[in-house]
Amino acid sequence: MHLSAFFKLVKVVNQIASSERMVSSISSMVLPVFDQMLDILGLKISQVSPEEKMKINGLINQRNPVTKSKKFSGCRYH
Repeated sequence: MHLSAFFKLVKVVNQIASSERMVSSISSMVLPVFDQMLDILGLKISQVSPEEKMKINGLINQRNPVTKSKKFSGCRYH
């Protein structure tokens, strides 16, 4: 039952985030609940190192122009 509630929370948060309606007031309310649920379930989210974060941001920056132009033919995952 607890895991079901956790997945429902994740689904709702993802829907809000994907619709670009996620604002700091919502995230400040949701994050403590999310952290508490993770703790209760004994789950831990791995932290991203600064180097990994830079690499991820670099990949996102490479992806954004391709996504905007919708020219996926040169993409290795297309």
